[in-house]
This record gives sequence, structure tokens and C-alpha cells, in this order.
Amino acid sequence: MEFTTQVALPVSVDRAMELRTDESLLRKAAERVNADLISISVVPVEGGAFTIEQVRRVSSELLPGAMRGFVPAQVDIVVVEAWAEKYPDDDTRIGTFAIRAGGVPVVMNGKVTLQPRGETCEIVWMGDVTASVPLFADMVERAVRDVVVATIHDEAAAFADMV
Repeated sequence: MEFTTQVALPVSVDRAMELRTDESLLRKAAERVNADLISISVVPVEGGAFTIEQVRRVSSELLPGAMRGFVPAQVDIVVVEAWAEKYPDDDTRIGTFAIRAGGVPVVMNGKVTLQPRGETCEIVWMGDVTASVPLFADMVERAVRDVVVATIHDEAAAFADMV
């Protein structure tokens, strides 16, 4: 199931990238969406590219009722973002993301773009949710998509409140 969502951020692209890699801000943003930030790793790559890996723990209560009996009470979500260096002419950043949940047969993969909008910026997430659950795949994909999109917007609001 494909999805696209976009969020305006009241900061520059450079500041938005600083926020994406600030452990204390990521911890506060995770708390705002009822998750615990278990670990974060930021690995810089030559030329300004970098990878961010977060592990967040959430309650299985966020999952559709039909799935709750098949997963642990707490689910570890692994989010990996790989960001290329910024465009030299306009500061745009392009990346990819992958989201996996331990014990849940669902994966998300996609592309993320951070674009300048004057003195602010916009982040656009485009991806695909795939569930390997016989008979319930569509329901599970829709529910996971809705939770992730809501989390993206809640996290962006948390970042905006913290700047």
C-alpha cells in the first residue's frame, strides 16, 4: 500500500537535519508519540551523507486488534534513514528509509525528501507498506500506514515546539 505525506517545518534544511540527528530531541519526539527511544546511531559518510538508525519501543496497543494476540506487548521498531549529501545549489536533501517492527510481518520502505521553502523547509515521505499476513494484509497495511503517517506529523509538531 503506497503512501505520501508531507510536513512543513519552521526551520531551514540545515537546522532540520541537525534536529534529525539530535538524540535529546529525538528522545522527546519519541515520548510525544508514546514510544521509548531505545537507541540511536548516526553514522556520517564522506561528502556529507549519513545514516540514522533509531530503535523505538512501542506498545502493541497501536496495532490492529486482530494482530495484538500474535505479537509481544512491546514492539521494537527499527527506523533507518540514509541521507545523501545536500544539493549544492538549493540545499535539498534526498534519502531513503526502511521501517521494520520486531515480531510484526510488516515492512515499510521509501524515499524522503527535505526541500527548502524560503526560510523554512518541507519534508516529504513517499513509501510502500507491505504486510505478509494472509487474509488481513490490506487491513494491516492500512493500520500501519495510518500509525506511521500520524507519527510523522506528531514528531514534526514536537520538533517545531522544541525549536
